[in-house]
Amino acid sequence: MQNITELTEYKKELRGKLLTTAMEEFASRGIKAVKMDDIAAKLGISKRTMYEIYSTKEDILLEGILKHDENEERQFAEYMAKEPRTTMDIMVAFFRMQMKAASSVCPQFYSDLNKYQNVLKAIAKKHSERDMRALDFFKKGIDEGYFRSDFDYTLLLTIVRQSMQYVMDSQLYKQYGTQHLFRNMIMLFIRGFATQKGIQEFDKALSEF
Repeated sequence: MQNITELTEYKKELRGKLLTTAMEEFASRGIKAVKMDDIAAKLGISKRTMYEIYSTKEDILLEGILKHDENEERQFAEYMAKEPRTTMDIMVAFFRMQMKAASSVCPQFYSDLNKYQNVLKAIAKKHSERDMRALDFFKKGIDEGYFRSDFDYTLLLTIVRQSMQYVMDSQLYKQYGTQHLFRNMIMLFIRGFATQKGIQEFDKALSEF
């Protein structure tokens, strides 16, 4: 008979597997298309066991997105800790990470995401926190000579957020694909606020991508 510690470790491991499996299914098929029963069946567990861990699909989605953000932040921290990085190094690394992520998510995922208000609120909160750090990042980029000093970066962040909201509301990603949209949007914005030095560095990195 399993003791309490073994049962707890089993539930922790199962929770991780469940979260990973569900997020992979959401990304490849869309959130609406994936039923809780589908996730349980894929893992070979009972529905009762699954509902003991996650009571709703939104619970899974919320934790999965927050975990994804944590993993991204950890990867960036590890990347920057290896050696000194310029703001353009970080910008290019961010671009590559987002392009890779966009390639693994189907357009339907973003359409379905709009139906989960608690998840959208959590994402908005994360964006607000990142915007505060982004202003420090842009200041550093100005000091390094990569970003223009005559640019309103608070306004830029607002425009970026509004542009992304328009993409979501109009579902442009269905027509153009997430990778194509992201590539063109980031190129447009960077070429607007980067100095000639910054543009040259970014274009060089793109040619190697």
